[in-house]
Amino acid sequence: MKFSNIQFKSANQYLPWVLAVGAALGVASFSLGLWATLGQALVQQLLISLVIGYGIFVVNFNVSKDLPTKKQYLILGLLFVALGILGTEIEQLTKVFLFQQGAYHFPNASGYVFNCILSMVLGAGCYNFINRTSESENTTVEEILTPIEVAPKSIPIHQGESVQLYELDHVIYFEAYDNYSFLYDLKGNKHLCNYSLRYLEDTLGADFIRVYRKYLINKTQIHSITPHFKGRFVIEFKDKARSSITSSSSHTDLIKGLMKI
Repeated sequence: MKFSNIQFKSANQYLPWVLAVGAALGVASFSLGLWATLGQALVQQLLISLVIGYGIFVVNFNVSKDLPTKKQYLILGLLFVALGILGTEIEQLTKVFLFQQGAYHFPNASGYVFNCILSMVLGAGCYNFINRTSESENTTVEEILTPIEVAPKSIPIHQGESVQLYELDHVIYFEAYDNYSFLYDLKGNKHLCNYSLRYLEDTLGADFIRVYRKYLINKTQIHSITPHFKGRFVIEFKDKARSSITSSSSHTDLIKGLMKI
């Protein structure tokens, strides 16, 4: 997970809630007499909420769900512990250098233990919440309708301020984008599509297959398939630019099936 590739968009939708919790904790700690002023209490708790709370959402949305379960849990656990340690240091630095209260201690064992446990508990809850939400996704009107028995030949896409029907034969793959998706075509164009990847997978018929949690490809537009690493494959398409994507290891058998006569 390279820093330059970290996605914040999904986590940002929960930022208001994180700030609200931080503010509530600040008011509560001031009411309990833990801080001399309400301003100090708010600053301290908001900073900790941002580091641990917002950090947990960022971590959960960026650790690949295609990793083996044990490895995924290990990475998440280590990152949650790191957030707990960072939160403790922010708490100390704020108190000592910003508000001139107490002395700085490194390492702060008791603080680390408390915040690491807190981060692990909150992180696990967040992980379960995100997984349930992503599995159900926000139900749209299209998903409530009776499934189409015959696969469609075209799909509506946004073209400026208008919507036009686009021939599915010219599509090479769809990429998930929150509750929508992007369509990539043979000409190298990218269009916004008002459908979730799950709905497209259920609707478009056998020619469109899921090879990664965020990619739904048109198997009739595959040019070549090359083994990559640990059961993954690089799939190259027939467009002029020879666009390509990498499948996940969880779809190994499916890709191998495409390579057979």
